[in-house]
This record gives sequence, C-alpha cells and structure tokens, in this order.
Amino acid sequence: MSVSSKLQLKVTQKLQLAPQIRHAMGLMQLTRLELIGHIKQVAEGNPLIDLDILDSVDDGASTWGETPSNFEARAVSDIDPMQWVVDNSHQSLAEHLRWQASQSGFSAIEQQLAWGIIDHIDDRGLLIASIEEISESLNQSFEDHRIDLGQIKQVLEKIQRFDPIGVGAATIQDALSAQLLTWHQNDSRCGLANHLIQNHFESLGHGNLAKLADLLDVSPKRLKSAFDLIHSLNPHPGAGFGDLHSNHVVPDLYIHPASDTKNQANWHVTFNNAHIPAVRLNDTYDRLINKANRMDRHYLNTKRNEANNLIEALALRHQTLVRTATALVNRQSGFLKDGPRAMHTLTQTELARELDVHVSTISRTCNGKYAQTPQGMIELKSLFCNKIMHETKGALANAVVKAQIRDLIDEEDKQSPLSDQAIATHLDSIGVKIARRTVTKYREKMGISSSAQRRNMHNWTH
Repeated sequence: MSVSSKLQLKVTQKLQLAPQIRHAMGLMQLTRLELIGHIKQVAEGNPLIDLDILDSVDDGASTWGETPSNFEARAVSDIDPMQWVVDNSHQSLAEHLRWQASQSGFSAIEQQLAWGIIDHIDDRGLLIASIEEISESLNQSFEDHRIDLGQIKQVLEKIQRFDPIGVGAATIQDALSAQLLTWHQNDSRCGLANHLIQNHFESLGHGNLAKLADLLDVSPKRLKSAFDLIHSLNPHPGAGFGDLHSNHVVPDLYIHPASDTKNQANWHVTFNNAHIPAVRLNDTYDRLINKANRMDRHYLNTKRNEANNLIEALALRHQTLVRTATALVNRQSGFLKDGPRAMHTLTQTELARELDVHVSTISRTCNGKYAQTPQGMIELKSLFCNKIMHETKGALANAVVKAQIRDLIDEEDKQSPLSDQAIATHLDSIGVKIARRTVTKYREKMGISSSAQRRNMHNWTH
C-alpha cells in the first residue's frame, strides 16, 4: 500500500466576534452586584486600572442620538431618581446560585452551561424550560462547541444539589421530594409522604384526608402525620431571595414621567451609576510602558489592552441596556401609566427584530436587570407578554388576562372559591379563549393557591 500526501485548499466562512464584543456579551448577563464584583476583581489584578466610585445618575441614552418621538431618555435636574435607592444586601436567587456555581469546580464550558441553566430558573426556584429548550438557547451562545443534552443534564443535576434544596426542580412535587429525601430520609413518615407527593398531590390539596386514608389503607392518624411533614416543606424553594416587594433590589434604571410636559406618553429613562466603579487607565503606569524593558513592556501592554477592553465592554453594556429599555418603554408606555391591564403583546423576537440584534442579546440584557417605575420595581423581562386571542378585540397581552384572573379570585365567594375550569369558562364567556391548564399556570405564577387550598385556608382562618 502506498502512502501519499497532498495539499488541499479549503475555504470556509466563520463568524469571529471582536474581543470587546465577546467581553460585553459576558458582562451583559451579569446582574448589578455581579458586575461590581467583576470590575473590582479585574482591577485587583491589573495595575493599569484605577477605579472611581460613582454616586450619580448617568445620562443613560445620550449616546444613542434620536429616540422615538414619544420618548425622552435624559437626566433632569428637577427629578431625583436616587430617592428610590434601597438596601442591596440581599442576594437574588440567581446571584446565590451563580456564586455556588463559581465555587463548584466546573470547567469553563460547564460554568457557561450552569449560568445558562440558572437563567431558566424562575424566582420560585423551579426550572421553567425543558432540557431541549435550554439546549437550543445555549447552543446559540457557543460558536465552536456543540452542546449535547447529556452535558446539560449533568450540570443540572449538580445545580439541583445547590442551596436551597429543591432548586432547579421541574415541578413543585420534585422540589418537595428533594427536600424530603434530604432532610427527612430517616423519618418513619418519609416513605408515605413521598408517595403522597408523587402520586396523590392534587388530592392533598383538596384536604379530604379521611378519604385518602381509606384509599391507601392507612390510618387517618398516620396519614395526617405524613401530611404535616409535607406541610413543613417549601413548595417554592427560591422564595425569600430577591423579593421584588422587599427593600433589597437596587434598580439598574429609573423610568419616570417627564415633568416638563403635559403629555404623559413622554418618559425619562436614566441609568443608575451609583456605586458602580468607573474604570480608567492609571496615567503613571501608562507613561512607563515605553521606558520599560522588553519583558515588562509586554506585561504592561497586555494589561493596558485588558483595561481598554473592559472600558469598551462596559460602555457597550451600558448602551445596549439603555437602548433596549428605551424600546421597551416606547412599546409598553401604557403599562407604565395604567398598569398590567394596559400591557401590549410583545415578544423578545419582535424586539430583537426592531433593534436589529440577536434574540439572545435581548434575553441577556433583560434577565436580572431591574427598573424603578411608576408601577414599582420590575424586571425588564416582565415587559414582554405573549398573546391570548379575544373574539372581538384580537390579541390580548397575557398580563391583561392574568389581571382578570386575579380580579375574579379577589371577588369570589371565599367559602366556594372558583376552580380553574370555572375561571376559564367565565373568561370564555367574555370572549377570552383560554384553556384550564393555562389558567392553572398563570395562577401558580402569581403565587395564588388552588381553589381547594383557598377554601381550606378560609376555613382554617375562620
């Protein structure tokens, strides 16, 4: 057999991102506290970086030129957005999980996978996307490495062992089982309690324990004891982290009505620079570069490039955040004025198309970024709404339907609360086409108990 070699020329097309763009994309997914920590960490290892702590609100949109005609984004002297700054000592759940991921010995790729998975864990601590959906989202972020489902599952399994116990579970039942098997594995009630969680969870919510005891052929006393054990667990393991209704979140942006016009469609968006270190080059070291020997010059040039990349990436992060917020405010000005009932349908894909960016950029920009608004503190991603069809009004934002569901529950007979099917039927009668399971999903996202649980709670409190 003869062995031969030959030279072949192969032409391929490949997208290469500039280092500044890559850096900015990494910074964009950081929360405010994570960004501050990252800047300080880089500065500690770079003698060419000096930090100045800013205590003022920046002119957020000054670099973007023209804005929509019904929108203004500038700092104004007669409005003090800093009045809204509150204590930030309490971590959000995502920050708490990312910190644990950074301490878990993950490889570089696993670390990125972990952060991507954490982005799909909601404030309750539950996973809100399938493995396949997470894979599709993550593969958009990797250019040279194709992520398979097995890699994601392995990282997810590690995250599910993080604190708080039960985080990353796909369902409330799985979260409760994780807590049960971690904290009460040696409890004699554990087996029965876990069986109840996995196989009779809905029946538990109805509170008819005697009937359930007969079905399982156990004594009512034993069943009640197992039920009490389940009742001690937390169905929402993420509860208590970064509660938006508490004074623990510092806003990235302030959105407030313009005071110099009677037209309430005009809004100011200002960027909160307070306590975010401003990065600048150290002049002394910078002047020494040309006088240094070859080895020191190489080191200092590397550090100068690192500093410049950080400065440019921070500027791009700032601009992207303000530009995205500007577009969101323009599309959801009704919500800012009148609340959830005035929300318009809007998806991340639609906004990405409007701004001519990738949808993953919108996702990174809006996740974990908060704004103080006339409607309170909100996460930017909450301004996106899927649509539900109305017979005569066309597409309705799902936030509008959620508000209607809450109104129906607030006004219901507490001794005979409305079931999810009854709510769906009522909404259908007024032209809103919605399935019972969708009502259940919205109700749970709003933290509202089932009709059986609401009835039991009413009976217990009366």
